[in-house]
Amino acid sequence: MNFPKKQLNSHQAKLKIARYCAFQDRCEYEVRIKLRDFGLNEDEIEELIDFLIDEKYLDENRFTHAYVQGKFNLKKWGKIKIKAHLRSKNVPESLVEKHLKNISEELYKSTITSLIQKKLVEVKEENPLIRKQKVIAYLQQKGFEMELIFDCYQD
Repeated sequence: MNFPKKQLNSHQAKLKIARYCAFQDRCEYEVRIKLRDFGLNEDEIEELIDFLIDEKYLDENRFTHAYVQGKFNLKKWGKIKIKAHLRSKNVPESLVEKHLKNISEELYKSTITSLIQKKLVEVKEENPLIRKQKVIAYLQQKGFEMELIFDCYQD
């Protein structure tokens, strides 16, 4: 059963959204959705977005940097998957490209290689062709580029 959400006045929304942004970096898209959920009109939303940016609660550049680093270093996602998720959050393409370029090529390839080795140990398949297919499918699902997967994969 869905209950209607309690509408907040502008002051309540300001306090709540500032806490929301202070807890972790957010993108503008996520904040807009949250503010709409609070029942605010577009003028109030714009006013609060401006406040959050001015007070450094909201910074798209900082968010993109943290997102790219976190997803690559912690979740071991590839550039394709990271880019797709950021695109779904309406992050400007220029910011996405800027922060993806900060991932060193050497580290990127070594991550692919280590994921290949880890997955080869996990896959319990006798047929080497099927093993290779499963490992490649896994790395594609993680968002790595096919040509780099083939470059790093050694039988």
